[in-house]
Amino acid sequence: MPFVLIIIGVLLITINYRALKKEDGSFEKILEQRGERVEEHDIEIGNLRREFSETILELQLEIERLKAIKNSEESDDNKSGAIDYRIDDEVPYEEPVSVTKNSNKNMISDKARSVKELLDKGFTDDQICEELAIGKGEVLLIKGLYKK
Repeated sequence: MPFVLIIIGVLLITINYRALKKEDGSFEKILEQRGERVEEHDIEIGNLRREFSETILELQLEIERLKAIKNSEESDDNKSGAIDYRIDDEVPYEEPVSVTKNSNKNMISDKARSVKELLDKGFTDDQICEELAIGKGEVLLIKGLYKK
């Protein structure tokens, strides 16, 4: 009796092994087909996802830094229990860029002007980010405003 079960088990294993070898929908074949069909827009989507994740990471780090500053100020200044919400003096206030149809170049901030100059010189988005030490999302936003 055990001998018959062993023979049946070996037969099932060999039959399944052969079926897996012949199968066209196997993982390896699907992976090869997808690798051959990678198009330019798929690469661009991947790049955009990477850029957005980098921007989100920068924002999260900045939020954590501001929370730490706020918590340290609360522990120092807030011994009486009153809540004091002060804006950190180290963070400079920047005027928002307001561009309308009738606005002139005096209303555009220095940062936007420097981005425009670097774009005119032929710099890439990454090079502008490194040169001006700003996020890629901000560069893309300013670039989009100039296209309009």
